[in-house]
Amino acid sequence: MMCGTVCGQFVSLVHVFPNLDKIMDVLYMFIAVSMVLFKLVITYNWHWKKLKFCLDFLDEDWLQVTHAWEKEIMRTYARYGRLFNIFFMSNYTATWVFVVSQRIYDYLQNKTTKDHIFKVRYFFDVHMSPNFELVFAYQFIQGTATTLCNGGVDGILVIFIYHLYGQLEILKRKLINLLTFYKANKSIISQHSFNKQLGQLIQRHLQLIHFASVVEETFNFMILGQLFVSSLIMCVLGFRIIMTVEDSDLAILVQFILFQISMTTEIFIYCYCGEKIISQSQSVSYAVYETEWFDCPAQVAKMLLVLMIRTKQSLCITAGKLYVMNLENFTSILKTSLSYLSVLRTIKD
Repeated sequence: MMCGTVCGQFVSLVHVFPNLDKIMDVLYMFIAVSMVLFKLVITYNWHWKKLKFCLDFLDEDWLQVTHAWEKEIMRTYARYGRLFNIFFMSNYTATWVFVVSQRIYDYLQNKTTKDHIFKVRYFFDVHMSPNFELVFAYQFIQGTATTLCNGGVDGILVIFIYHLYGQLEILKRKLINLLTFYKANKSIISQHSFNKQLGQLIQRHLQLIHFASVVEETFNFMILGQLFVSSLIMCVLGFRIIMTVEDSDLAILVQFILFQISMTTEIFIYCYCGEKIISQSQSVSYAVYETEWFDCPAQVAKMLLVLMIRTKQSLCITAGKLYVMNLENFTSILKTSLSYLSVLRTIKD
């Protein structure tokens, strides 16, 4: 379904070339739908085994919870993940509903030229009834599916990130509790028992590092494509917003602004999640350092030093292993989009 729309939009792009205004009208929708199709292929077709591993990892963690405070931490961060999903799914849905509502309103006004949701060139006359209504219904179903798929892929990434964040928080507290307990009960706890518990926590840290690397490998190429596409779409939408302000078309202006917010929000989510993982992975080292690890036996101190050294290499989410997604780079992305916008304005003038 999406493939048919993408092909039709591409034909429309060729047909309206070289009219810059008409190209911009088709281009942002064409890029957006193509990107969702790309995300589905990358995530579910190419990396389905890694995706299954991540889902099994989450399921296993929930089954192995032994303390009430661990479950509470996991529930808290799972709730944060759901709230994020609700937020950006609502954002995508609001944009889609507005676009559809605007097209339906135009149709009910019986305008001479009726517009479909997507500007697609077909091999038959789509303006006569019932062709218009059938194509409109087809595009509505396809657009709704596209919106849900886009939110679903992003939602899975957010859930994985917040689960990892919660597990690192649990690991951090367990390390602090173990070291505090060891210091207070040196005389009654055996060195072998302490080493075994510490070894289990270090092993758990390695498991979380592996989980983070699998998540990063699953989504990094998708994020690279989304990063490039979102920068391009934000530039195109910015150009259309400027042109629409000059034409004083309020409905179209609101539509473009909603699309712009959706694109910016999507990139912000990636960068924000990346920032959270970087800070949380580093906080494990800080938590161990703030304990009195130097009072531990030499063998234990060495084990803790290795752990602290490893956490200096932060876990992160990247775009194609080329670009680290964090809040600092989010501002760079916005600057890049504005630079592209300036180029478009120069071409238009």
